[in-house]
Amino acid sequence: MRMRALISGMFLLVACRQELPDDRSLLLSLLSLRYFGPRFFVVGYGSPSHAEVYSVNGDGQVTFVSQATGGNFPVMLSADPTLNYIRMGSNSGGGYLTSFSLNRSTGSLAQVHEIPATGASLATADHPSLPFVMNVVTGQVNVHPVLSGGVLGTAVGYDAGRTFSGARLYGNILYAADNSAAGTVRSYRLGSTGVLTTLQTMPSSATNQATVGIEPLGRFMYVSNGSATNQVALFSLDGNGSMSGPTFMTLSNGAGGTNFAFDPYGRYLFASRSIATNNLQTYAINQATGQLTLASMITSGTGPSQIVVDPAGRFLVHLDAAGVTMRVYSYSNGMLTPVTGSPFSIGPGTNPVALIAICYEKYAFGELQFN
Repeated sequence: MRMRALISGMFLLVACRQELPDDRSLLLSLLSLRYFGPRFFVVGYGSPSHAEVYSVNGDGQVTFVSQATGGNFPVMLSADPTLNYIRMGSNSGGGYLTSFSLNRSTGSLAQVHEIPATGASLATADHPSLPFVMNVVTGQVNVHPVLSGGVLGTAVGYDAGRTFSGARLYGNILYAADNSAAGTVRSYRLGSTGVLTTLQTMPSSATNQATVGIEPLGRFMYVSNGSATNQVALFSLDGNGSMSGPTFMTLSNGAGGTNFAFDPYGRYLFASRSIATNNLQTYAINQATGQLTLASMITSGTGPSQIVVDPAGRFLVHLDAAGVTMRVYSYSNGMLTPVTGSPFSIGPGTNPVALIAICYEKYAFGELQFN
């Protein structure tokens, strides 16, 4: 039995290596192949301020499960490393950071803690191995200690006086777009005691930066230049906080309102364009340079906002803020196809703008033993 498992595993390795660009993507492929797909989608609503949980089956069908109140116009969702707690950042009323518990069996959501955020939240993320949450607000980076039961302690603020517009945590490095002065992108590392250290500051030549996206292998970072342009800045990353670049690219058909998502293998970037054009665009990522080539484009809703790709790479999901719907697509070679029944009506509430995919199942092919 063990020999058969080993042989199957070897064939899987060979198949992945033929298709994927390097060893990092091979490892990521093996990990992602262990998943059946997302079990829940969590959606944050602006009015009234609350979060809702939806289950999704293997065909992409979405069903309401539970909801819990919290925040003040939430704009960002993240999960702790155990996937037992959801963090929700809000950008009104001075900003809030809310923690919910998520029951992995039933999908039941319950608020466990809420704390003022000292500014509008732009991005929030639990450190992957240290008991701290980083919440990037408009004026600084707040670092909260994680206490028992999902409760967050009082934040320590770092790098105050900035004009942050977006951020992304990759591994233990935080990258943040700062629109102060001539515009920069800054990288930070969190120490074991919760002290945040600036690693590098790179000029970006843009003062209207918005979304920050990092492809899953951590090689390339993409920063959209806000609502007034369709320009994207491309940076190369070394995994230790060093950045090189930028080079600039122009996205197709319309300006601004851009959110990013990536397939798990780093082959495609998906962009939602919510100003004027209301479309979803798929770009093939050049595996050597990070340059983008348009692969497909479809019209989708009347205000596409947050988009996510599930951990198994089976579905792309985006929220239609104006239509209060969730649109689910399957994709192959970057081509998007609506699943049966999409768009799905969601609510009650308006302005669904925050979205995250949660997946618990881990062994899609059984537990192969490579020994």
